[in-house]
Amino acid sequence: MIMAGIWEIWQQEQEEIVSFTIITSQAVPKLVRYCQRMPVILPASRHEEWLSQDTSMARLNFMLLPYGHEEQLKIYPVSTYVNNPQHRDGRCIEPLDRDEKTH
Repeated sequence: MIMAGIWEIWQQEQEEIVSFTIITSQAVPKLVRYCQRMPVILPASRHEEWLSQDTSMARLNFMLLPYGHEEQLKIYPVSTYVNNPQHRDGRCIEPLDRDEKTH
């Protein structure tokens, strides 16, 4: 799954800053009860076009649509382990056992 995003490298005093953001769109109906927004997910057929410096701004904007393959998305509870930005491993997406607490 590839999400649309933008990045930039800029200077602040003597430090080089790399910044990145994930672009969001309206959530698909399956997810709306959890959040009104979701990342723009780009289908494989659009990856090269999204990354190309030759793609026009109008064409890029056209790609910023809600995901058209909602049936491919799986929803399941995960542990609050994911809430800590220091946690960057597979435990963040492991399904929560029914016996575990969510908080």
